Amino acid sequence: QQRDDRLNSIGAYPTKFSRTSDSYFAEFSFPILDNLEISASVRDEQFSTGQGDVVSKFGITYSPADWVTLRATQGEAFIVPTLNQLNAPDSCALSNVDDLFTTFSGFITSCRTGNPNLVSETSDSTSFGIDLLPMDGLDIHLTYSETDFVDRIVDTTTQDIVRADFAKFQETTGFAATNAQPYPSIAELTAWVANPLSDPRIQRDPLDIETTTRINRSETNASTMLVKAWDIQANYSFDLDAFGLGSWGNFRTGLSATYVDTYTWQESSLTPVREAKGNQNNSFGAVPVIPEWRANANIGWSLGHHGFNATVRYVDEVIFDANEFSFQRFLRPQNLWTSTDVVRAWTQTDMFYTYSDLELFGGSAGISIGARNVFDREAQKTGMIAGVISQIQNPLGRILYARVNYEF
Repeated sequence: QQRDDRLNSIGAYPTKFSRTSDSYFAEFSFPILDNLEISASVRDEQFSTGQGDVVSKFGITYSPADWVTLRATQGEAFIVPTLNQLNAPDSCALSNVDDLFTTFSGFITSCRTGNPNLVSETSDSTSFGIDLLPMDGLDIHLTYSETDFVDRIVDTTTQDIVRADFAKFQETTGFAATNAQPYPSIAELTAWVANPLSDPRIQRDPLDIETTTRINRSETNASTMLVKAWDIQANYSFDLDAFGLGSWGNFRTGLSATYVDTYTWQESSLTPVREAKGNQNNSFGAVPVIPEWRANANIGWSLGHHGFNATVRYVDEVIFDANEFSFQRFLRPQNLWTSTDVVRAWTQTDMFYTYSDLELFGGSAGISIGARNVFDREAQKTGMIAGVISQIQNPLGRILYARVNYEF
């Protein structure tokens, strides 16, 4: 254990927790007509730690012709918090924070811990889709989905906690920032820290109340979250022999894409409903980076023992919203720091070749060689500590690999 070490971590003692659950599940299928089927299912799960729920799901599929199928589902779901989410001991590290009460901006100790007050998240979801088989070797699938979450279990950042505490401070005191007074006075801040309504997870230096020293954070239940999206997938396989070009093997092409129509969430009743689509969402623990479009296109070829596959991955641009702390510009050598407003769209190509069923030492071997980010595209530099947005861009450059499988 590193005693009073605010720059690195605080040791945690081993812990052990357990619980039991009773689960029941039933599924039914009702063939109404030769081309019409209705399905239903129910799930009952109860945990010894007090969580549990009964949820159901209904579906219908209809095939008016051999080449087309219509489908729809409506269902409920729930997820109980894990034992670690409920009971985890402190685990501390450094984190950036921008204190909305003062001019303080910089690194502080951020400690993650369990939240025994977490409740199960629930959701209602609806989806509609169509599956098409217009010709031999071609299949097309289109799906619309809508999921409405309540009490979604989400991560929190240090900035989430400061933002929520400041919103509660404004609601309680009526404080509104002006050009003449952009921040609360020291007297107002001192009174708020002593107020039972303030968030005790935010710890300040007793000798300098304007300096935040530590923020304890844990996963929490967001008030609401609504996600609407479209998914499209198309696959086509063909043999060149059918085109009179001889036996050159089998080719497969595919395209899959997701369009996010909306991704809104509300942290609590004190905060506004926010749109995550098209944003980096850096200071919010509840949502990740949400590009409007994601897509993958691939082509594959196989002939006897040989196989080849290439995939092009596309991620749409997002608005950069991380805090470009002013002190960070001094951390880059040769004055390479740059301000960022948009994280540009990202395209990456991956390829691999496989030789399979190689007889070796009485067994069968397969050899693969490949590369990720074949064209060695460099991730966009951004004005933040991490330097790049690794959730949607590859900071490692071109990666070459080889893999050998052997069965005996």
